[in-house]
Amino acid sequence: MTNLITGASGALGQALVAATRSRAALSSVAFGTRRPDDLDAPDLEARRVDYDDPASMSDAFAGVDSLLLISTHADHSARKRQHRAAFEAAHAAGVRRILFTSLVGAHDPGDNDLLDVYADGERALAELGVPHVVFRDGIYLGLIPVLLGEFEASGKVVLSAGDTPVAWVSREDVAQFALDVLLDPEVTGTFEVAGPNMASMPEIVATLSAHTRNPIEYVHLPHKAFLEALASSGMPVASAEGFAEVTRAMFDGRFQGSGDAFVARMGRPAESVSEYLARTYRPEPND
Repeated sequence: MTNLITGASGALGQALVAATRSRAALSSVAFGTRRPDDLDAPDLEARRVDYDDPASMSDAFAGVDSLLLISTHADHSARKRQHRAAFEAAHAAGVRRILFTSLVGAHDPGDNDLLDVYADGERALAELGVPHVVFRDGIYLGLIPVLLGEFEASGKVVLSAGDTPVAWVSREDVAQFALDVLLDPEVTGTFEVAGPNMASMPEIVATLSAHTRNPIEYVHLPHKAFLEALASSGMPVASAEGFAEVTRAMFDGRFQGSGDAFVARMGRPAESVSEYLARTYRPEPND
């Protein structure tokens, strides 16, 4: 049984490498990346996988039973093209089962271009007609520091996320769940992978304020005003638009999901927002 995980050099890919080592499953799992030599991990079987190079995928996918394809990082149109090319290459190579890291809310993307990337990937995978698994991951807890910005200096968190609850999950928990499913060849279907409960940005700010014993104000800006504020801060236009797109999806309630699948499979809840904040931010010392 040969399993292949792509995107090994990315953050989720590295979490999957660590999870695979902890499960002592390296003998049954290979890892794909555009630059295998950069992994610097002689204990791994590394294969060159470039979503823009069909020949590399044809070679890497040969003999693979289950492929876990980590969604790519590029502009929206390129990501759609890359996902479809990878699925088609896997199908042509005879891969028996394909697993794909999608995003919570992809079932109802509305007019959100980011979610449409994942919705398109799910459609492309379903169109192949092969056994497959879709992981609709919650928003990564590691994004929280980015969303919070320089709150220590300003005492404020300014976003356009409103007060709508969001499903969160750590990359480490996603990796553990995805690997467990990957190593179980009979599993197919769609899973929402998220923590034990949802939390809005105002709730996160309030929890952080209590934990650090430091008053923090949450300020909501309308989407257009927030985008203008990002642009005026010197953030590149593409980055500002992408950041604002995420917060708009939060405001619109697109990132809501359940952590039931995680508990049912792993026998424990995924890391919560409060647990993440407690391990990430030190409380202010008592006077």
